[in-house]
Amino acid sequence: MSLNEEKQSDSAKAERLVSLLAGIPISEIRKMTQKSFDKVGRTIAQMKPVEKSYALDVFYEHDGIQYGFIPNLDKITVGEMTDLEFMCSDTTANLEKIMSVLYRPVTERHGPFYSVKDYEGVNEKPFLEMPIRQAMGALNFFFHLGIASLSSINSSFKEEKEEG
Repeated sequence: MSLNEEKQSDSAKAERLVSLLAGIPISEIRKMTQKSFDKVGRTIAQMKPVEKSYALDVFYEHDGIQYGFIPNLDKITVGEMTDLEFMCSDTTANLEKIMSVLYRPVTERHGPFYSVKDYEGVNEKPFLEMPIRQAMGALNFFFHLGIASLSSINSSFKEEKEEG
C-alpha cells in the first residue's frame, strides 16, 4: 500500500469513526471543513464516559442457548462489519440486530476461552429480551474502543504534520 493510499485509508477510518460516534452521516462529514472535523475529533477524544458505566458481559443466555461476544475482533468478517456499519446508522432502531452480530451461539467453551458460531446474518429474535444494561455494555465497549482509536488517529496526524 502506498503512503497516499494509507493516508486515504486512515482518513476514511477517521470519517467512519466520527460518523459512528457523533451520529453524523459520512456524506455530511465530508462537507465539513477540516478545522470543524478536527474540532469534533478533539471533542470526542476528550469526552468523559457517562457516570453510569455498563460493563461488557461476555455471555448472554436465552432459551437455554448460551451466546458469546465475538471473541476476536481482529477476525471480524466483511459481512459482520458491513452489517454493523449499516445498522449503526440508527442504533436505537437496530439494537437487537446489532447484538445478533456481536453475540452468537457458543460452540465450544473451556473456562474463559470460547468459540462462537460463524456469522450467518442477522437474527434479532434471541436479543429482544436481552437486558438493556447488557446491550449498553457492548455499545460502551465500542465507545471506549472508538475513543482510544480516535486519540491514536489524532496523535498519528499530529506526528505526520510535524514531520512533513
